[in-house]
Amino acid sequence: MTTYLDDSSFEIENYYLPIEAYESALREAGFRDVAFHQLELAPDAATAGQGDYWAEFLKHPPAIMIDAIKV
Repeated sequence: MTTYLDDSSFEIENYYLPIEAYESALREAGFRDVAFHQLELAPDAATAGQGDYWAEFLKHPPAIMIDAIKV
């Protein structure tokens, strides 16, 4: 829970769902050609030696990219 100076607050609940759960739900909802894409570094960041800096972020990404077509 985070509290601000004005005593207002909000709570963030973080959870994990496996890719299979997303894929199943999307197919059930009428999507096809479901594809998942990993986050990647921009080529200039990778060549600038920033790969180590982003390694943990890319290993445990906070988001996934989903591509699908609605039937």
